[in-house]
Amino acid sequence: MSMRYAAKVFTIIFINALLVSGCRQSPDEDIVVNKNEGTMEKIIQQGKASDKESLNIPETYTDSFALDADEIKVNVDAKVHPVDTPLSVVRVRPHVITAEEAQKWAEVLFEGKTAYEPHTMTKQEVEEKILWYKQRISDKEALAADVGEENVQSTIESYEESIADFEKAYESAPDAELRQECRWEFHPMGYYNEIGYDGGMDEEGLNKTQQLVAVTDDLNGHTGQIIVSNRDEEDYRLNLMAFYYLDEHEMSDIPYKKISAEEAVSIADKVLEKLGIEGWALYSSDNNSNEDEGKDYHMLIYTPAYGNVPVIQGPGVDVKSEDIYASNYYYSSLRIDIYNGIIYGVEWISPLEEVKTESSDVETLPFEKVYEAFRNQMKSKYTRDKVIDPADPTFQNKEASIEVNITHITQGLFRIKEKDNKEEFLIVPVWCFTGEVMVNGDNWGESEFAMINAVDGSTIDTFLGY
Repeated sequence: MSMRYAAKVFTIIFINALLVSGCRQSPDEDIVVNKNEGTMEKIIQQGKASDKESLNIPETYTDSFALDADEIKVNVDAKVHPVDTPLSVVRVRPHVITAEEAQKWAEVLFEGKTAYEPHTMTKQEVEEKILWYKQRISDKEALAADVGEENVQSTIESYEESIADFEKAYESAPDAELRQECRWEFHPMGYYNEIGYDGGMDEEGLNKTQQLVAVTDDLNGHTGQIIVSNRDEEDYRLNLMAFYYLDEHEMSDIPYKKISAEEAVSIADKVLEKLGIEGWALYSSDNNSNEDEGKDYHMLIYTPAYGNVPVIQGPGVDVKSEDIYASNYYYSSLRIDIYNGIIYGVEWISPLEEVKTESSDVETLPFEKVYEAFRNQMKSKYTRDKVIDPADPTFQNKEASIEVNITHITQGLFRIKEKDNKEEFLIVPVWCFTGEVMVNGDNWGESEFAMINAVDGSTIDTFLGY
């Protein structure tokens, strides 16, 4: 499906391999999250609260060990970040986004402008698109400043393909625009393609995803869109709502306005309040500002919170996994993008409904037990062959040195799939081990290496969601 934003993913194969916990093996090995068959459930049913003092959580932790006959070094020199409040186990289920919620978004994010059904571009609009792409291609210096010198050629090729598509669309484009106010109705995804509007790819031609699309004109001089996608099938589920500017690449006419990180958070929080979205905590933020180019971007990522404890942001879960126990549902996230002081993008992925609180203060394992589970997992699952992509020429040299440096050990919550429950998930306490990969002395960046269930000590495969 075509969408403005993508869920957070890890792009380096090496880091991907480290993140998995070996759970892609046969389900007969009983490696699902409650692999200790009923251990977590028994602990929850006992109703015994954690005694924080007995958990012996240190402020820092140091250790070192080797993997795969000393082929991989693991160095632990980490700050430990515990949660001061009680940790809950909460049962949740996917929230199907409604037409009424889409209308609420339009009221707030369209700033009072009328919402319309999407329409096929007129001949004039198609001509304007073609002209824009041709002008971009003709000014290679400006293009390089925007996309980077190394990306100019690929960008030009992409633009040339777009020009060809628009030239073809021009033949059947209407002379005049026919606008209809939005009916707030869901349609199979293919419906939008049939009316000549790019609603995204009709996955395998099966039309299993239901969509609702609304657009508005003259939103700060631009065109805004809200798109909702709901899918409830055996293969995978999808609940997503996004708002964005259709012509975001043409926003240079928005006057430059530099705002602070605090101001960006204030703007985002006020919008969330107007949208009626509660129970989310700011997880991360990023700012990229360049006054010479007239651009000030802020990207804010929110994550669900339960008992004021945020859920740790998961990677790009494999929703199409053939593993019979896989969650097949993206992790929850909420992203807000601000450009020169205005909100130009909001994305709501995999919202959840709370079914019940299984425990408001569940007993968790002592820190040493959790760390032992982490160390055993690293030593038993990761070999050089598993963490190096043999097709990558960078690693043809088998003598390349590899080190994993664990720098942070963080307590929080995480969403997992129950073994025999297709409708619900559990939010459980976890410990997350993060750090850096060093290959021949080069830093490959920070990533999450292991997620340990703090209740039963099992390892969670974050790509499969259990």
